[in-house]
Parts: sequence; structure tokens; C-alpha cells
Amino acid sequence: MSAVVGSIADLVHSVFSLVANIFKTLISLVEDAVGAVLSLINSLIAAAGGLVGFIMSNIVVIALCFVLFALYQSRVNKKPVSNKIK
Repeated sequence: MSAVVGSIADLVHSVFSLVANIFKTLISLVEDAVGAVLSLINSLIAAAGGLVGFIMSNIVVIALCFVLFALYQSRVNKKPVSNKIK
């Protein structure tokens, strides 16, 4: 009789151990997923900061490109750049 009780206790212990391991695995997966999302957000913020830094460091070159493009468009359309230029 004690052998039956012992085997039932072992079975219950094994089931609880299995359930605990399943929950540990699920929690670990959720932690990994949250960590990956946070890492992605961090990378996007760093990339946006790098883009803003690039634009700020090259603002004169970008403005010059816009001016040159406006001059090119005025030549193509045969319109003066401003009304003061005759």
C-alpha cells in the first residue's frame, strides 16, 4: 500500500514539476520577446538620433542642394528665380 502511495506522490510531483517547467519556459520566452522589442526600439531611437545628427552636421550642404535644385528648375522652366532678377 505504501508503494502505491509513494508512486502516486512521485506522479503528482512529476506533474507539478512539468507544469512548473512549462511556466518557466513560457516566462523565459516572454522575457526574450520583450527584450527583443526593447532592443529594437533602442536601435530605432539610435538610428533616428544618428539621422538627426547627420542632417544637422550637413545642413549647409543640404540647403545648398535645395538652392541648386531650385536654380536648375528655374532654368528648365525658363522662369527667373525671383522677380528682382531681370
